[in-house]
Parts: sequence; C-alpha cells; structure tokens
Amino acid sequence: MLSQGIDLFGLVADNLHDHAIILLEPDYTVRHWNAAAEQLTGISAVSAIGHKVTLISIPEGAAPRGSAVRLARETGKYEHQGWWGRADGTRFWVEEVITPLLDDGELVGYIDIAHHRVEKTDGTEDGAGSAGKLTADLASADRRAAFLDEASRILAASATNFESAVRSLARLAISRLADGCVVYVRQTDGALTIAEVAHRDLSRQDKLEHLRTDTIRLTPAHTLWSVFENAGPELFDVVSPELIAALATSPEHAQLLSELELQSAMITPLLARGRVIGAIMLVSNRPGAFSTDDLHLAEELGRRAAIAIDNARLYREAQEANRAKADFLAIVSHELRTPLNAIMGYSDLIDTGISGPVSENQRRQIDRIRTSARHLLQIIEEILSYARLESGGLEVDFEETTVGTLADEAAAITEPVTTGKGLAMKVSLPEQDRALITDPAKVRQVLVNLLSNATKFTDRGTVELAAWIDGEYAVYAVRDTGVGMSRDQLERIFDPFWQIERPTTRRTGGTGLGLSVARRFAHLLGGIIRVESTPQVGSTFELRIPLKPRETSAATGG
Repeated sequence: MLSQGIDLFGLVADNLHDHAIILLEPDYTVRHWNAAAEQLTGISAVSAIGHKVTLISIPEGAAPRGSAVRLARETGKYEHQGWWGRADGTRFWVEEVITPLLDDGELVGYIDIAHHRVEKTDGTEDGAGSAGKLTADLASADRRAAFLDEASRILAASATNFESAVRSLARLAISRLADGCVVYVRQTDGALTIAEVAHRDLSRQDKLEHLRTDTIRLTPAHTLWSVFENAGPELFDVVSPELIAALATSPEHAQLLSELELQSAMITPLLARGRVIGAIMLVSNRPGAFSTDDLHLAEELGRRAAIAIDNARLYREAQEANRAKADFLAIVSHELRTPLNAIMGYSDLIDTGISGPVSENQRRQIDRIRTSARHLLQIIEEILSYARLESGGLEVDFEETTVGTLADEAAAITEPVTTGKGLAMKVSLPEQDRALITDPAKVRQVLVNLLSNATKFTDRGTVELAAWIDGEYAVYAVRDTGVGMSRDQLERIFDPFWQIERPTTRRTGGTGLGLSVARRFAHLLGGIIRVESTPQVGSTFELRIPLKPRETSAATGG
C-alpha cells in the first residue's frame, strides 16, 4: 500500500493537467494514471490501472518499460526523449523521466511525461524551423501557466495550516521543477529554520532531513544572505565546493551536502507583504539543469506559496492569541468566582439568624446583596463559558431530565430579578412532560441567559417562559414586552461582546456574551435559537433542542 507521502504525490499529480503522471507498483502494475496520461496516450485510467506498464507503446530508441524501471532503480533516474505513437497513428514528442520512490522498503516507479512538440502523422519532427519553435514555446508557456494555476489551487487549500502549506510547496517543487527542495522560513527574531525538505529519491531525502537545525543565523558569508537582503533569486549552474561550504552550518552538514551530489541549484525568496519571509532552494543532480525560464517559474511559485504560508502563519498566530485570551479569561473568572461564593454563603448564614436576630430592613439589604451576587455570578459564568468555548475545552455531559424541569429551574433562578424589577413572570409548561436527554446545565444556562436578557430590556409588562414538545424536539420560548430590536440589530445580537446600547451611554449592564454563549451552547447540543422582534413591542427567542442526542437517536432507531 502506498504511504501518505505517495498519496500526496498522487494528489499533486491529479492537478497537473499537462503532465502525464504514472505511479507503478513494484511489479510494474499501474497504480495511478492521471487525466493528462489519458489525454496524451489515448488510454483511459480504467484501462490502465491494474495492468502492466507494458501496455504503453515503446518509444523509438527507448528501453523496454520493465528495463527502464530497473535502470531507474539502479541509477536513481531514467530519462529519454523521443516520438511516441498512439493506436490511431498520430505521434507526439515527449520527455520521459522515471524516478524510483521507496514506500515501506519497496520500489515504486514514478513516470513523468512532458509533451513538448506538436503531434504529427508523417513521422517528421515538427520542432525544426521557426514555426515549430514558436509552437513549442507557446506550448511551454501554456504548461507553465497551467502548473501555476493548479499550484495556486493546492496552496489555497492549505491556507489555514502552516505545516500543510510548506509541505505542499515542497511537493509541488519536486513534481515539476527540481529533484530536491528545501523550504526555509524566517522566524520573528530573524533566524531561519528549515520547515520542510523533499526529494524524489527518498534515500536522498533522508540526508536532507539531517540538515534540519534549530536555527540558522545568517551572515554575509552564507549563500542565503543575498537572497534575503536583496529579495532576489540566485541561479547556480554548478554547485561548487565553495557554495556547499557557504550553505553548510557545520562540518557535518557540509559532508551531508557533498554526499547528496548536488550539481546545480537555484534559490528564490518567499515574498509576502513586502518582506522576505523565507526562501526555497531547488537542487538537481544534473549540472546546468535549470534555465532562466525555470528560475522565473520558481519565482512565481514562490510568490504564490509565500502568500499561502504567510496566511497560514497569521492564522496560527491568531489561534494562539485566541487561546491565550481564553486562558486568561478562564483564570480571571475562576479567581473572581471563589470570593463571590463566599459572599453569597455568608449572606445566607446571616439571613438564617445564626449570628443574631435580623430585622426586616436588614433582610431586604441581604436580599439585595444576594441579587447583586447572583447577577455578578452570571456574568462570571458567561465569561468562563465563552473562554471554554473559544479554547475548545468544553465537553457535553448528557443526563436524563424532563422538559418541564429545566423550565422550572431556569424560572426559579431568574424570577427574583424579574419580579424585583416590577415585571410579571409567567411560566407555561407542557401538559404532558417528556424525558429529555441532554446537558441540563448548559440548557439551563441558555434559558437563564435568554430570560435575563428579556428582563434587562423590559421596563414594564411581562416576561414569559413557555415550554412544549414538537415531534422529537423540546421547544422553549422566551417572550417579553420590552424595547424590541430593529432588523439591523437582529443581525448582530449573537456577536460576542456586541451590545445594543453604546458602552458610554447604556443603562443596562452585562458583558455582551449572554446571547453569543446561548447560541453556541444550543449548536453544541444539536439545537438552534431563532428570534423575532418588533421595536417598542417586544421580542421572542425560541430554543429548539432534540429530545435525544443524535448518536443516541441513531443507535436506538429513535
């Protein structure tokens, strides 16, 4: 079975529409046959996969397929140029490269066929003369444009994963441009690290892997210095001992580079947002392997890859900053909740008269302390829940309860605040209660958040909580006779920290997290929150959650 590395190679192959890519099993059976191979040879993938590679007609002057693969295994690569013929009599000129790849200790042949000249039926070479050269140049430009287009698609798919982005860049480079590739990335302190290495010959890739170091400090003597300082590419037709010495960071690395038998190289910067964020070094085991056109193509690939890598790194940094923020909020919330619980506990002790008689006036003051403490505790719970949601550390604990029980408990928590504000509190429960398997604490918090929000924006009238059963769903509706909301406001009420009133003039308190946490809890439980509102008339928030979690329903057939 092919490894994940080979699978990624196959993914890249499928996206190179102007290169016929053929992957072979150790017994020369075709494993992969991309769309370009179908078009170029006239043989469909269905007809090719699972059959021996000998189904391909042997090019003039080329070794038999089996012999060619054996030569590739023995020498590291087999190359041939010549005319190929189709069953319909047409002929086409190709550059064929067979490279051995190792997977779990077994040889797998990788054939790269590049179509370079116009198809003919009379056997004459159409590459002679100005017309033939122009056609070949145009075909080459088309192939390069197609490669860059497909490269952009593959890199875009990795735009949120830094490791995947640099890995895709390295695989793309060796699929079309070079035998080996090293991707350097600049860190915030200016030092370089080797983020990825790749080579068509996996034995040589192992040597490249040993080049990785913690950091590389650039000096004017280092080969990469001018690339980073001038933001320009470098082309080396011959890799001299002096160049290897300038690339190496230690005598051991110099020895490894010598063992790789590098013959030519080119280095191009990775430019993003006007700065050099890294570089690609492409190497070949053939002298003079790279042309000026190849260097331009590598530059363009580098520009596109730099955008993907930079975006992936920015995304990773944003995720890390978000986690740091969530951790900070969680710590602060936890530290605030500890003394607050003590305040509420001592208030309850005083109210019981343990410390002495309590007058009615003192009891009213104690009630206000408890009401304020509960309000503060709710704010802390909102912040803590939001922090856990952001960090991905929140789990769902399923328990069995009833639809009516959760409505009663949420109403009991918020009723003191609602009635204390002079509002009427109404609760409507289902006539026939039903069992509900969910996370009771999270549903209760959603209902408390919705009821508290309704109380906050209602100055007179009623706050109502209704519960009923609708098929396989429990439905809770919170209605108020408050200020209501406009259409523009409805589009933003679930955004974290957003509030209807301006921070400097608002009359109501709160963090602006209650509705955001409520909706995310609802989604976590497989439910949804809907809202309808009319300015100066009131609002209705409806929570729908399944009576059973989806896994339980599927397992029981419910």
